[in-house]
Amino acid sequence: MSLHLKSDAVKVTIEKPGEHYTGSRFDWNGTVTQLSYKNIQLLGEEKPLFKRNKKIYGRGLHNEFGIKDCIGYDCEVGGFFPKIGTGWLKKDENPYFFYTPYEMEKIRFEHEKLDRNKAVFKCFSGERNGYAYEYEKTIEVGNSFVTIDYLLENTGDKVLSTTEYCHNFFCPSNRDLDNKNSLSLSWFFDEDKIQNKESICGFCAFDGQNESGGTLYFTGTPKSEFYLSGLYDAKLKNKDENAPFSWTLRDSKKEIQISEVVSFIPYACDIWGHKKCISPEFIFKFSVEKGDTLRWQRRFDLNS
Repeated sequence: MSLHLKSDAVKVTIEKPGEHYTGSRFDWNGTVTQLSYKNIQLLGEEKPLFKRNKKIYGRGLHNEFGIKDCIGYDCEVGGFFPKIGTGWLKKDENPYFFYTPYEMEKIRFEHEKLDRNKAVFKCFSGERNGYAYEYEKTIEVGNSFVTIDYLLENTGDKVLSTTEYCHNFFCPSNRDLDNKNSLSLSWFFDEDKIQNKESICGFCAFDGQNESGGTLYFTGTPKSEFYLSGLYDAKLKNKDENAPFSWTLRDSKKEIQISEVVSFIPYACDIWGHKKCISPEFIFKFSVEKGDTLRWQRRFDLNS
């Protein structure tokens, strides 16, 4: 059974580890699969209807560690390497690829609902090849926000150096993206430096320096999956360089606005999606030495 948190205006559904998703890619440790604000459901899935498989594809706010720079993949073929929050994966003879369904050994998970609006999820890796960690995720719901606080403690002998990002599968009001939707970043950008723009050609316009920061305006419904990269590399100097990094998704039809604010400086920013889903992604690059603990936060603000 899923776990539910709520305030007067916000409701969150959280999948318990292994409840549905059992793949070797995404984090199992407290996955938010649905978020509603004033009874409007906001989250979608990685695949559109009739292509969904909850066991292998991402849903909701589904984060991942080490999409390209997975820890410990220099072990021997047949050895096991750690995928944080997921398990110990068995190395094959090929380079690491996040879509590969690796054979996996499970780790230990725990969770506790502290009250109606707060829960803590924990996992404990055990030790292999000098790697070991304890990973905690605290999810809290307010009347206009959801916070996800992360804590990663290196309990092994080797450095934990990798990346973390969150696939934010937003689908405001469960309808196709169209000219009622826009996505703003908290910085100005040079649109000519954005990569893979051809993936959304004809369905999106760019304004790199408006009053909201750089903005993507949808002009129609995308016909297929799209992926934009290099948005942080395209960053221009802002008026306030000390402001926190954020993105804001607007739906003028439902008069709703969703923002993510992060506690870190992004290593990169990508945008992925399909006709019913858009996923702005801030990538966090980090390194945790033996015995050290790292904390970071993602906050989702909701307005109408």
